[in-house]
Order: sequence, then C-alpha cells, then structure tokens
Amino acid sequence: MSKTKFFFFFYFFSVYVTGAVFGFSPVNSSLLQCLRLHFSNPKTEHLLESSSLKFIEIMPTGTSMPLKVQLEHGTFAIFKPLSSSFDSRHEVAAYRVDRLLELGLVPATVMKEFQGVKGSLQFFIEGTRDPYTAGATISQNMKFLDLLIANTDRSAENFLVLKDGRQLAIDHDLAFRTLDGTPGEWIISKSIPDLKVFKRLKEVPDALWHLELDPLLGPTKVTKFLQRRDYLIRRMETLLTEK
Repeated sequence: MSKTKFFFFFYFFSVYVTGAVFGFSPVNSSLLQCLRLHFSNPKTEHLLESSSLKFIEIMPTGTSMPLKVQLEHGTFAIFKPLSSSFDSRHEVAAYRVDRLLELGLVPATVMKEFQGVKGSLQFFIEGTRDPYTAGATISQNMKFLDLLIANTDRSAENFLVLKDGRQLAIDHDLAFRTLDGTPGEWIISKSIPDLKVFKRLKEVPDALWHLELDPLLGPTKVTKFLQRRDYLIRRMETLLTEK
C-alpha cells in the first residue's frame, strides 16, 4: 500500500472511529421532523455549531469533496472544506443572506472545524427530489437570491424539492465572485421576489449586512454586494411601477 493510500485510509478510519466513540443517539424522529420543517432557524444553527461530528461518506457529487457527516441525535449535515478553489465561506454567506431576507430557501449553514480542517457545515435534509422528478421549476425567490449574490452555478444538482413542494437552494461556494457587473433588465424582470421579501431587502440596514457578512466576505466585497442590492432595488421598483 502506498504512503498516500495509507494516509487516507488512516485518516478516514480515524474519523469514523472518533465518531463512533461519541456514542451518537439513534435518529430522533420527532426532532428530525421538526428540523425538516424549520431547517433555517437559530436552533438548527446551534445544533450544527455544538454537535460532535461522525464521518459517514464522501458525497458522490460535487468537485469540492463534500463529506456527509452525522450529528448528535442522528441528523446529518454536509461538510465542505475551505480551499482556495472553492470558498466554503460563501456557503455560510448565502445562508445569512437568505436568513436576513426570510427567504427560507437555504438550509442552516455555519463555519465549523472537523478533524482540524475548517469548512462550512450545512444541515442535510433527506427525502428531497431533484426538480425533474418533482416537475418543478426554479421559483422567483430563488432566481432573485441567485441574482443578488451573483450565483451563476444554479443547476438541477443544487436545486432540490421537499415532499411538501418547498424548494431548497444549495451549493453556493461559487457565488459572490462576480459582483462588479450589473445584470440586464430582462433577467431582473424575471427575478422579482415576493413583495414581502422585496420589502425586507429595503429594510435591512447596511450595518447589519456588514456585521453578518464582513467576517466571511470581507468589507470590500460586502460593499460591492450592497451596491448590487441598491441597483436591483432601483430597477425592480421601476419595473413594479410600470406594471
């Protein structure tokens, strides 16, 4: 066995053993059902931040080598290591944007250290379907989120549908990278969110955006994000008036 293969074998074996030693509880069905219904609230964030993790498997999709891990109480999450190619801090930033605007699309996501490696940890919801199987199309609110955070990587692999029809937006490590340009009016017209969300967009103060996003994106990128927000507000208000 080569040294490289031995290293990875030893690493994942140690991760598995470490998780087993914690003696995780069996799946708590009532807790799981509650988290499925409320997958983006402070309680879910706290569970992610405080729970010990047990390695389950390397996910078969995704170029950022995401790991499926088990939390205490039998729930699951996806861990994405922080790297220069795939900035998993953007996963957390996308969740915070979602939370501040009360979109309810992105599962709770936090920064976490696992086996000495920093990365993002996102709550995993089982029983989802891809949009083709569900016969679903991307909602206006999801289009708006992608437009706001400059996410150009939305596909059937990172757009999921729950049994009750709610949509989930995942995989945002490539977002926030192209905040300099301004989207065209046709794209904006197809991405106007619910009026409640649009109202929240105008109400959330700049200071709160900086407080939530500066540690993840840096103040310069957050300033560009706010400039993009202001541009979208102006263009969308014009389009809504014309209607």
